[in-house]
Amino acid sequence: AGMKKGEVRNTRQTLNKFDVYALDNEVSERFLSLMLEHYQKRPGLPDMLIAATVLVYPAELFTLNSKDFDYIKGIQLYRPK
Repeated sequence: AGMKKGEVRNTRQTLNKFDVYALDNEVSERFLSLMLEHYQKRPGLPDMLIAATVLVYPAELFTLNSKDFDYIKGIQLYRPK
């Protein structure tokens, strides 16, 4: 919201470099499972949706807030080489 034309174009070009994963039944079920499993930690909905997607579609997670995912088994964090 509020981007200038040049910013929209640059943002689109950047987003096109990423893989897109579907929010399907398997991701939804994993999301619900994670929310129930970790409810005491009061996880954020977006973080749990991201975690579920990364677990279903084997991918490395790039994040600057690894503490939000440390307690989830199976998450592979992206480590630049």
